[in-house]
Amino acid sequence: MLPLPGALYPVTVQSCGKDPCESYFLVKAIIGTVFFVALVIGAEWLMVVFDAVLPPAVVAMIVLAVVLAILGKVPAVLDEGAAFLFRIFPLLFIPAIIGVVTVLDIVAAHWLILIFAVTGSSLLGLLAAAILYRLLRAKKRSSL
Repeated sequence: MLPLPGALYPVTVQSCGKDPCESYFLVKAIIGTVFFVALVIGAEWLMVVFDAVLPPAVVAMIVLAVVLAILGKVPAVLDEGAAFLFRIFPLLFIPAIIGVVTVLDIVAAHWLILIFAVTGSSLLGLLAAAILYRLLRAKKRSSL
C-alpha cells in the first residue's frame, strides 16, 4: 500500500484484492456524479424549451424518483455518485452562506419572517420524511 502524497486524509492505493472492480469505485462515483449533473442540466433545458416555471432541481428529482421507482433499485453507479456527493455535502453550503452574508441588511430587516419560513419548511420536510419512512418500512415488512 502506497500513501498518496499531499492527501488530506490517509488515503492509500492498493492493488485489486478479491474483487477486480474494487479499485474503480472512484470511476463509478465520477460517473454517478456526472449523471446527477446531467440530469439537472437536462431538466433546466426542458424548463427553457417548454417555458415552465418549475425549478430544474425539482424536475430532476421527480424524473430521478420515477426512474428509480421503475427500476426498483438504485444502480451501483448512482449509489457511488450519491455517496461521493454526501461526503462533500458541507461544501455545497458555502455559496448559500456567502449569499446570505451579501444581503445581511435584508436578513436583519426581515429576521422574524425568515425564522418562521425556515422553521415551517423544516418541520414540513421532517413530516414528509417521517411519512415516507413509515410507508417504506411498512412496504418492506409486508414484502418479507
